[in-house]
Amino acid sequence: MRLIFRELFIFSPSEKKAKKVEFTDGINIITSSQEDGTDRGKSVIMRSLYHTMGAEVVLKKIGKARIKYMY
Repeated sequence: MRLIFRELFIFSPSEKKAKKVEFTDGINIITSSQEDGTDRGKSVIMRSLYHTMGAEVVLKKIGKARIKYMY
């Protein structure tokens, strides 16, 4: 069985914004911007994909390290 994501809609009620992410056939790579180094929503996209499959993703910062785990 293969699970293929075509589109992902992300809504932020607090910011009153929405974003549509489209995936193409094959491998899709989401990277940071060379200008600002971040602010592309990589973590939000990954958490949303995990959430659609029933997992809860928690990101915690300890100092400069980020610890990610799912349950």
